[in-house]
Amino acid sequence: MEFSSSHFQRPQYRADIDGLRAVAVLSVLAYHAMPLWLPGGFIGVDVFFVISGFLITSLILGNLARGSFSITEFYGRRVKRIFPALLVVLLATYVCGWQVLLADEYAQLGAHIAGGASFVSNLLLWHESGYFDNASYSKPLLHLWSLGIEEQFYLLWPWLLCLAHRRAWPAPALLVVLIALSFAANLVRLEHDAVAAFYAPDARFWELFCGALLAYRQRGLPRVEAPPMSSALGMALIVGGLFIISEQSSFPGVWAAMPVIGAVLVITAGPQAWLNRVVLSAPTMVWFGRISFPLYLWHWSLLSYLRILVGGVPPIELCLGAAALAVLLAWLTYRWVEHPVRFGPSDERRAVSLATLLALFGAVGYLTYGLHGLPARAVAALNERNSALLEWQFPNSDECRHALGANMTFCVSFGDGAHPRVAVLGDSTAHALAPGLAARELEHGAGLINIGSFGCPPIRGLVEASSWKKGSDCVTGTRRSYEWVARSKSIEVVVLGVFARDLKSWAIPGVASGATAAQRFAALTTLLDADIRYLIAAGKRVVVTYDMPMAPVQPRECLPRPYREWLLGEKSECFVREQDLVDRHPYVDLFDAFLSTRTDICVLRQSRLLLSGGRLRFADESGRLLLRDDHHLSTYGSARMAELLAANCGTDKR
Repeated sequence: MEFSSSHFQRPQYRADIDGLRAVAVLSVLAYHAMPLWLPGGFIGVDVFFVISGFLITSLILGNLARGSFSITEFYGRRVKRIFPALLVVLLATYVCGWQVLLADEYAQLGAHIAGGASFVSNLLLWHESGYFDNASYSKPLLHLWSLGIEEQFYLLWPWLLCLAHRRAWPAPALLVVLIALSFAANLVRLEHDAVAAFYAPDARFWELFCGALLAYRQRGLPRVEAPPMSSALGMALIVGGLFIISEQSSFPGVWAAMPVIGAVLVITAGPQAWLNRVVLSAPTMVWFGRISFPLYLWHWSLLSYLRILVGGVPPIELCLGAAALAVLLAWLTYRWVEHPVRFGPSDERRAVSLATLLALFGAVGYLTYGLHGLPARAVAALNERNSALLEWQFPNSDECRHALGANMTFCVSFGDGAHPRVAVLGDSTAHALAPGLAARELEHGAGLINIGSFGCPPIRGLVEASSWKKGSDCVTGTRRSYEWVARSKSIEVVVLGVFARDLKSWAIPGVASGATAAQRFAALTTLLDADIRYLIAAGKRVVVTYDMPMAPVQPRECLPRPYREWLLGEKSECFVREQDLVDRHPYVDLFDAFLSTRTDICVLRQSRLLLSGGRLRFADESGRLLLRDDHHLSTYGSARMAELLAANCGTDKR
């Protein structure tokens, strides 16, 4: 069917809805630029969802009633509305990334461009999330998750609306059921997987369905006049959410109802309500509302690159400058790209051309991902040696897990796995130590086995804690690891790797949740002492390591980037003072006091390598990274730590 604006009509324009868009986008912009000032600014996205559900459903219902609705034309208009600005931002993000991103970052950007072009960013980010996932600020297209949810909604909802119209189904009743089911999915997912609750479409569609139900209320349902104060109450809910809700809230969950109900009340009040007519319809608010889509697209990419370039939290003046630049670019994009395409001549070829361009650019992104981020680029080549040290593989040996009979996150054999000489038990800090120790064993024709789980200390007698990785059997796995090691005739050395600061989250029998660190550790020492004695009685030499520092920044922030000195106006130094390390005291001090007097074990103090002159060093004197993230050794750091262990504990095979 040809596209013709003469038979496909838009709903009556409401300036106050553009004003509500302005509230939403400016909230998100303020949150990302100055998160401490507006802790709940991210709920602006939820307001957008309600607006989208309302406007799209109003558009479809109006044209269905006139008999002028066309699925083909609907999607053609969506292409003209979304694709032009999206293409511009994707291209700019890709070009900027070419200049400043490391190989793994650029590969990830390529994947996100492919995901953004195919509107599955939310699913891609959901799949990526994990213990060692890159920080959110290093993903310049992270914000496209919301666009993915909207477009997935648009792929489903028009067809369902048309079917309901053709079959004369009671669509409002259907919407109530859909809202209830989606909201329930939101609560259930939040209980079991907070990341899924945030990104999964089934847990977010209820917000768009609420807007859709509101569209039915204004067209097909009996008219019920909105209370005089509904707009003020709705805005109070939105504004209250901006300050009450934060990253620490269980979101979306029940908290998401606050901005959603607020947006519904504001729209329900209608354009004649005082707040809608005077405040939301003010020219400045309407202007921001009209550029809200390109402003949303530009703002996060700019702030993300700023954070990457600066190598830490940028000064407030740079954040404000990036926000102002986002507004300027949004206006230019709206004025010279979005508006001419959206409201220009309507024909099928323009929509097909835009769709083809986006598909081709998505293919470029996927190719960039497949080529491992094009490591020959200047910034990647400059950091090639250290970029490789930021990566981590998760090898697992099925025969190891089968022999253990428990589901641990990692169960890895190096060298002679059937007859290992060294066993490394513990959490992810022990896992990071294992490759360096294994390399020394391989030099002597021996083997090593590494067993453990993220956040799971190698201490028997603890009970399950909510902070441990779901799906891993820490309690049973630790007990069986000890039994397996004790029975092994080949194992001579057992390294127990503990992350001291996790003491605060371990579930220790007989210790109340509100106990002090000293009280918790006093109860823990009985368990740890019993485990050490058990291994010694089995003829094993025991090494304990516990004092891995945790930095408030990532080591990749220390790598050289273009424009950094220009942005900061000075040469930046990258280090962390010892007193600024995260939760180091009193946890490490307690372990120090307990282990320093023991003569039956060897203690590996990793801080001897990593702390120097009261500072944490991310790299050694040769410039090679010792850490791959805020508290895990790189493969090179693991090798250096193995040297320290051999020198202090004499653990090499004789």
